[in-house]
Parts: sequence; C-alpha cells; structure tokens
Amino acid sequence: IDHEWTNVVEKHAHECRRSKLEVVDMQVNGCEVTDHYQCKWCKEDFIKRSSLDVVEHSGPGRPPAEINRALAAAAYKAGVGVEKGAEMLNLAAVHTFSEQGWRDAEAVVKGVVKPLGKEQLRLNRIKHNRACRAQPKY
Repeated sequence: IDHEWTNVVEKHAHECRRSKLEVVDMQVNGCEVTDHYQCKWCKEDFIKRSSLDVVEHSGPGRPPAEINRALAAAAYKAGVGVEKGAEMLNLAAVHTFSEQGWRDAEAVVKGVVKPLGKEQLRLNRIKHNRACRAQPKY
C-alpha cells in the first residue's frame, strides 16, 4: 500500500466533500507506471507514480526508474541471465526495459558489486594468512 498516496487522497477527501477521482491518463515507462487523476468536482490534478526516478544519473537519456534498478539487482543476485529475465517478465505481461537496458543495468550492478567482492576476498585472505601463521607448526 502506498501510504503517501493514501494520505493525499484522504486529505483531498476532507477538503472537497464531493471528491471523486477519475483516471485521466496513464503512462508506462519500463516498470514505472504514472497515473494522472483529476477530481470531477473541483478539477484538481493528482499524479501517482509507482516508483521514483533515480535522482543522480550521469549517462545519456532518461534515468532508469528505481524499480528497474531493483529488478536488475534481484536478477543478478538470483543468477538470472539477461535473456531469461526479460523473457520471464514478457511472459508475465510485465512491460519492462529493452534487452539492452537489461544489459546496461546489469553492468551498473556488476560495477557496484565487483569492487566489494574484491575487497571481501582481500580481507578473507588476510584473515586466512593470520590464522595459518598462528598455527604452532607454521
């Protein structure tokens, strides 16, 4: 449940007693859905988004939606390949980014995960060496 959206609707219902929201427009961009509502009585507009855009983005084009990045990270963590992830979502009738978008998102996730993995390997090696050197027959 989107608590922020619920608060907006409740607030408007208190201010406009005859409020009845109707969907004026719906846009789909990747896994992000943006609904445009309008009160039939007072004509006030409301925008509901399924996810927020990423604030910082250094690459070209529009920044990916947060849900797209979360899907890419989950697919990487689960070991799902780009083709299988896209195929799974297409079979479930979920509109998502293109195969190239999947590859780009996977590259971003790998760029974040790889340095962390290297650092953890280094720390594991240090710990192992200390344990070996602490043995009496070293």
